[in-house]
This record gives sequence, structure tokens and C-alpha cells, in this order.
Amino acid sequence: MSLPFQYVVVHRSAAALPGVLACQAIHAATECLRRLPVSNETHVGVLVAEKSEDLEKLSEVLTMRGIHHVLIREPDPPYNGAATAVGVEPQDRRAIRHLFEHFKALR
Repeated sequence: MSLPFQYVVVHRSAAALPGVLACQAIHAATECLRRLPVSNETHVGVLVAEKSEDLEKLSEVLTMRGIHHVLIREPDPPYNGAATAVGVEPQDRRAIRHLFEHFKALR
């Protein structure tokens, strides 16, 4: 088994504002870890979704596959309840990598 890996996918608009990006990524990463023991060898990858709908679809796929995750919805403007990030419970990267291949790495 490879080292545990946690995917975090954030809305493209958050990437333009470093403070918003940091908040959304941290929120998504920590919400799905609240009740879990986490290995100190866990790696994290931050990816970008172009639309809120992409995050919602990802959440649906993860739910159907029984993969623990959290979908973050930002209540405040300009998002007004739209999906802004998804955080996934750390797991074997090889087992779930294919679900994230269409998202680009944050740069």
C-alpha cells in the first residue's frame, strides 16, 4: 500500500485570492479528518475545479463509491451557498487517483 494521500479540490475562483484559497482548502481538508486518526506520513494534493457543478458531481461520485469526503458550501457572497471545495479522507492514492485525473493541479 502506498502512503496515505488526501485530495482537496477547490473552486477556480478561490485560486485567484490566496486568503480565500487557503481558507477553502484548509476547511475541506480538516472537515473530513475530524474523527479520524491521521498518519504523519499523509500527503495532500490540491486540485482545481472550474465550476461548482464539478465539485457537486465529484461529491456524488465519491458518495456512490462509499468514499468519505466533505463538500464545502460557502454561505457568504459571492458564493451564496455554492460548492467551493471538496476534501477527501486520506487513503491509498492508487485506489482513487482515477477519480481526480480530470482536475488540474493548483499552480
